Amino acid sequence: MEDASSSLSESISRIELSEPGLFSRTSPETFDKDTPRHPYMTFTTIPGKSQHLVVRIWSHDQGFCNPDLVDPLDVYANSCTWFAFGRLRSTDIGGTRQISDEDLHIFQSNVLASRSLYCHTNEWKIGMPAEADGHDDTSPLTQFLDSFPKGSSQEIGVFPLAKYPYWENVLWKMEVQIKNCDDEDDGWQTGCHGETTLRLSRTHRATRRSVGPEEKNSLRRQFNPDEATAKTVIDLISWEIAQKQEHPEALSTEDIMKLRQDIDSIPVNHPMRPMFLANLAIILARRSRSLGTLEYLNQAISMMREAVASIPLGEPFRDTCSNNLGLMLVVRFERVGDVKDPEESVELMRQMLARNPPASPSRVTTMVVLADALRQRSSRLADKRGLREAIAVCREAIATAAPGEPDDDGEGFFPTLMKCLAAYNDLTGEAAHLDEAIQLAREVIAATRDDAIRMNLTLDLGLYLDRRFSQKQAAEDREESAECFRLVVQSSETSPLMDRIVAGRHLLSRPETLQLGNESYDIANYVVPLVSQLATLRANPADHAFNLSSSMGIASDAAAIALHHGEESTAAIFLERGRAIIAGRLHFLRTEADTTELRKHHPELAGSFETLRQRLVTLKSKEMVETAGSTFASSSIDRRELDENQLRELLLLIRKKDGLDGFGSTCIPDDMCRAAAQGPVVALNVSVHRCDAIIVQESGVSAVRLPNLCQEAIRERTADVQSARTLEWLWDVIVDPVLDALGFTSVPTGDFGQWPHIWWIPTGSLTRFPIHAAGYHLEAGNRTALDRVVSSYCSSIRAIILTRLRRVWEPTTDGSVAVISMKDTPGLDPLANTVDEISVVRELCASDPLNLSIVSPKPYRDEAITALKSCGIFHFAGHGHAAENPLESLLYLEDWNSNPLTVMDLIETDLGISPPFLAYLSACGTGKNTDNKSADESLHLTGMFQLTGFRHVIGTLWEVDDHLCVDMARKVYESLGERGLNDTSVGISLHRATRALREEWLDSEMTEARKRGRDVALVPEAFYKAPLWVPYIHFGV
Repeated sequence: MEDASSSLSESISRIELSEPGLFSRTSPETFDKDTPRHPYMTFTTIPGKSQHLVVRIWSHDQGFCNPDLVDPLDVYANSCTWFAFGRLRSTDIGGTRQISDEDLHIFQSNVLASRSLYCHTNEWKIGMPAEADGHDDTSPLTQFLDSFPKGSSQEIGVFPLAKYPYWENVLWKMEVQIKNCDDEDDGWQTGCHGETTLRLSRTHRATRRSVGPEEKNSLRRQFNPDEATAKTVIDLISWEIAQKQEHPEALSTEDIMKLRQDIDSIPVNHPMRPMFLANLAIILARRSRSLGTLEYLNQAISMMREAVASIPLGEPFRDTCSNNLGLMLVVRFERVGDVKDPEESVELMRQMLARNPPASPSRVTTMVVLADALRQRSSRLADKRGLREAIAVCREAIATAAPGEPDDDGEGFFPTLMKCLAAYNDLTGEAAHLDEAIQLAREVIAATRDDAIRMNLTLDLGLYLDRRFSQKQAAEDREESAECFRLVVQSSETSPLMDRIVAGRHLLSRPETLQLGNESYDIANYVVPLVSQLATLRANPADHAFNLSSSMGIASDAAAIALHHGEESTAAIFLERGRAIIAGRLHFLRTEADTTELRKHHPELAGSFETLRQRLVTLKSKEMVETAGSTFASSSIDRRELDENQLRELLLLIRKKDGLDGFGSTCIPDDMCRAAAQGPVVALNVSVHRCDAIIVQESGVSAVRLPNLCQEAIRERTADVQSARTLEWLWDVIVDPVLDALGFTSVPTGDFGQWPHIWWIPTGSLTRFPIHAAGYHLEAGNRTALDRVVSSYCSSIRAIILTRLRRVWEPTTDGSVAVISMKDTPGLDPLANTVDEISVVRELCASDPLNLSIVSPKPYRDEAITALKSCGIFHFAGHGHAAENPLESLLYLEDWNSNPLTVMDLIETDLGISPPFLAYLSACGTGKNTDNKSADESLHLTGMFQLTGFRHVIGTLWEVDDHLCVDMARKVYESLGERGLNDTSVGISLHRATRALREEWLDSEMTEARKRGRDVALVPEAFYKAPLWVPYIHFGV
């Protein structure tokens, strides 16, 4: 590093002590044991009357020094940071203004091992007679200060010092203040709020206070890096990195952006650049973990790769960076699941172990990272041999570690061994490994000082105990695990949000939770709001989907607990707050009518709100992929975080205005009841505790117990979801009790427009079942949903409310019908009847009474999205796919292999400015989500088309028959022509078409039964034709 002593000397502040005033210098610098003894500030004394000298120092307490406790074996105990006065002479070392330690008079010792910023104040009344007060006023420092008013003038320097190997004195600012005082000035001024008095006598007062974020930012603004030396800029970055590593949770977005810019200003070939890159990477990786954002982790890995590549082989710091890179790759595997990441980590660690000598200081860490990477890879591949190697490597690391080597960071050898042992038990069921993991967890928890890490380990212990309980049924394990989860949930100030959510989920899902009485209700009230905190506006849908997977079931279990306590409205609110989080976030950003009252009374706030909302509404996942590898770009997530912070502050301001206290918030009971204006909304809640139908009507919220429905029965029926027997089971355990409670006990008379209309909200695994088709269709008596009510689906009550608030589509002015047919799809079987289907749709839509214009966009992703933005009706006939990752579910177009139209694309498409009317998705499984962990998020094509802005969507729960698709489309559009294009017509039209096709199916079955000479109701199901009319569903208002 270039020595900056000459320029530093020129910038030192010189003041005359005899002149009252305040003098300051702001220049972030670091001083270690090897830094030459240069003063940070100097002042000149002139003999005269008594003076009041005040020295304020903004620095970090990074050391402790007690001369009586010097330990020659502990270099940390012997480290400290000091500040001292020293008399300067004109002959000091050839004018370089250095001074020997013997000539320094220490006035401040920093006493805490912390990087936190403090303001230290020392005040002396110089030249005043001392009184006996129990303090030593004959010390060398006191005698030195008392010499100021005597004799000739002296030039005094204030020197930052650091002694011994491991601490740096990080100094931000210094002030020297001069006041006049006299013999009658006995007291001291009142200190600042939060100030701690360290010493107080008649002639000396010393205090310390912590520095908050606003004051830190003020210090930054006072410092002008353009006028700083190269050393000062390097010191500033060093200090910022130290701060952010110790307190990553306190970082602002501005901090991150400024740090990027500062590092970017350093030349590429500067020897300090790899260190700064590596440390910024660590900061971003920790931020990724705390915020659940993959983009930060991708950037961290990119930076760490660059740092490793910039450091020559053989340099110890390269090994440190390589270890961190290996660990980051393991963390990303936990998130993304690409086995290439742990494989790369394994290979990198093996190379380091082969290259470095056994005594290498980084060897133990390398072995720990190798073990963790082996654990992750082997668990995914079900590789017992790999897990045994991971355990062996961990044990070797423990044996290799030096005595007393710290292992309390939550990622050391003992926690890693604990996880490897638990993974081996998970794969093999061998009890001894789990027993050892549990014992290790207890020991590590007891030895861990960091609260957040200790709570994370406590969560792991709870999970291990639960696993052992499932294997051995020991009640004490169950009790101890519950206590672990309770500790994590209640540690709101120390545990990461995700840890508390996972612990809360396990607490709420325990069968014995209801036995806790009011405590179970309190836990539910605490945990459910945590789930909604995952719905940040900055995160992209992939982040949301991953984070929310840990909360699956919380809302339903909490609702069951609320119902157990007789709180029906609270149960409904729990479901609203804990489900459909992604949809709720985008509905909030995209619904214009939310701002009607705001625009009316506070147009300036409405304007600010709309500006921020518009910037946040379009998520650019492809842009994020492109910038993830950019080290210093002001990344998209930085910009989103800034906008989200501003929007959060704006919402607080808006909610203080009269009548707007609920602006943008979750539904309250009155809102929910208004959602039932067109018919009851029925949420089907499934929990380990109980199953219920929560019924929302204009008159209020009620619940119907469903005693014959349980999770096990649902699991058993899932494989047989398309059968007629399952439709009968759905009637018995769900639909019949609900309709009976609502009084819908017979076939309605009159036009379908007068029929009762129910909006179903199935939860959990029930989202795969055709509730609308439940019933005994092969028997007389009209015991079917189709013969009692019109059925629609929705993801949440809030979705109904906000969709109805959107501007209503006008067929005369708002576009055309866009039709896309995919008879032949690359790589898939042809669909011969799609041409006929599209011909039917064209003919019916273009002729009376609909008279709509028809457009046929080319069957490519970009053209399809463009068509969505201008059409009123979108009809697709082709293949669909419900992917394992629901965000990757797609409609098959010509370019599906290279540029697919996925759920993610739909989430990023906003049609709210001119919301279209109907999307008809005549494809397989467009309403299907195969991922159990996101079942409550409606992450399927049908739900996402509604989320983009369509008021109504017709989709399918599973595979559909190519020939029947033509008949279904014909009947739906014929009915739309008869009834008009309005909100009531879509659900009714699909209902009429489904009933008609069911009747054709029944006629066919009766004909076959007569041929067989027996009653159709008695025929084994193997002889039935599949009820192909069942999977069609309507999402809409």
